Amino acid sequence: MVSDDVWEEVALPLENMNVYDLVKVLAKILRPVRVISKTRKEYRNGSCLITLDDVRNLGKFIEIEGSENEVKRFANDLGFKISQKQPVYGSMLYFLEKEGKIKFRFEEMLDELKAMED
Repeated sequence: MVSDDVWEEVALPLENMNVYDLVKVLAKILRPVRVISKTRKEYRNGSCLITLDDVRNLGKFIEIEGSENEVKRFANDLGFKISQKQPVYGSMLYFLEKEGKIKFRFEEMLDELKAMED
């Protein structure tokens, strides 16, 4: 997290790597924080990528990715206002945990990752 209202996120591919084993190795040198569990469906509309996410502990969301103008137009067509946008999931979960509303346990995270690998 960069600050309370800005979250920097980087995604890197894990080609030919078992995520479960990677997390176990990283846990030896880093403190595991949370696993963001979600079911995602992706759609395309022109150059926009639309994803429907059902995120554990948060609920259902729509993400619209594309140029700023296309995202605003598509969101408006669906009846959404850009001013309604939410922070990224990691940030929202961080604040729920900080407020004591949810708790992440390392063993549960490993169980979830193991289930994803099977």
